[in-house]
Amino acid sequence: MTYFGTNNIGVKHQNLSAILLKLLQTEDTSRSQLAHQLGIASSTVTNLVGELIAAGIVSEFGAMQADSQANIGRPKTALRLNHDALYAVGVHFDVGLVHIALVDLSGKVIKTHTIGHSLEAAWSDVLDKTCQHVTLLLDNTRIDPAKILGVGVAASGLVDPNTGINVFAPNLKWHNVPIQDYVGRRLGFPVIVENNVRAMALGEFLFGIARGVHSTAFVYARYGVGAGFVVNGQLFRGSGAGAGEIGHAKFLLQQNESNRNVVGLEDLISEPAILRDVYALAGQLPSDLQHLAQNDQLTLPDVFRAARQGEQKILYFLQERAFYAGLALANLVNIFNPDLIVLGGLLDHYADILLLQIRRTATEHAFAALAETIRIEQTSLGEQAGMIGAAALVLSEMFYRPGIHSQRIWKEEQIRNNL
Repeated sequence: MTYFGTNNIGVKHQNLSAILLKLLQTEDTSRSQLAHQLGIASSTVTNLVGELIAAGIVSEFGAMQADSQANIGRPKTALRLNHDALYAVGVHFDVGLVHIALVDLSGKVIKTHTIGHSLEAAWSDVLDKTCQHVTLLLDNTRIDPAKILGVGVAASGLVDPNTGINVFAPNLKWHNVPIQDYVGRRLGFPVIVENNVRAMALGEFLFGIARGVHSTAFVYARYGVGAGFVVNGQLFRGSGAGAGEIGHAKFLLQQNESNRNVVGLEDLISEPAILRDVYALAGQLPSDLQHLAQNDQLTLPDVFRAARQGEQKILYFLQERAFYAGLALANLVNIFNPDLIVLGGLLDHYADILLLQIRRTATEHAFAALAETIRIEQTSLGEQAGMIGAAALVLSEMFYRPGIHSQRIWKEEQIRNNL
């Protein structure tokens, strides 16, 4: 995917974004290559790169070979983005856990901190504890606070990105929680709040397997099931910021004259749903699983370990659940037709059991003309997808984000003051 700049007066930040994204994607490049690839006048590139070098954002690091495409024969000076020039903090509110990370401009996680939280605790207590540990993490890294662009927060449920309010998060037991205002006042940094799966999608776009891909869907399953969409570098939220509730896609499991069993995908492939239904099979399970179930100690790793060991009842059960996940992705392909679908959470963690069936079902049940191009991959960010995605909210909005409508907080005067 290529970001094109413009030479029109008044859109300097769009050109800066195009340059920064290109440097993120390809470090070994020159001013002339940037001008050629982005369609920006050489004089404009030279001026903007000069400002970035003066700010410590970009460095020159030696000569490159001649670029035949740019039709310039003399050696060129190579440019590199200084990944440690600025940072963002990413906070992912998971069920029972808060994951905190300091992330540099390349998406590299510098330091992490994970804390537990009770679902019965008041939201203010959870946020207070989180802010304390963000401060502790930053103190331990000894990084100049002036280099911290802001704090990105990824939370499950319905999030209003304009107000930073977590409107409704049933898995966290939160309702109308003013995360942006509360965290911002306590930490003193700009705060950006987004749905956790949308944040993961953005992180994958900036720093992962979806880098440069035009349209990406990130599908995540753990306690809940959701999807996030990135189109042309921008998050797609839908009306009311509710796009991506794939966990509520409905399936008619059985039907007769008196009974229609309609369930959502979240009732089939989420961690609580899998454990609930395996518990219901307890009498048909091998003795070790029966013992765990009878003592209310059965966990998701126990279930998948049994499948890996060839326990046919469990393996059939999980393959059936993967089938329904694949059907949901087939519908997603038919409606949205993304270039790439990325799987996270338990869909990634247990891909050795689930992925082949998911791919097969999605391909078989998608519209034939689209099925040939379906690409379904595991997240490249692994268990850190939520933290990196949360940080990506800040790094995109305040540093990389393309387009003239960016609400960039990193401004020209900050460059002149060396940030």
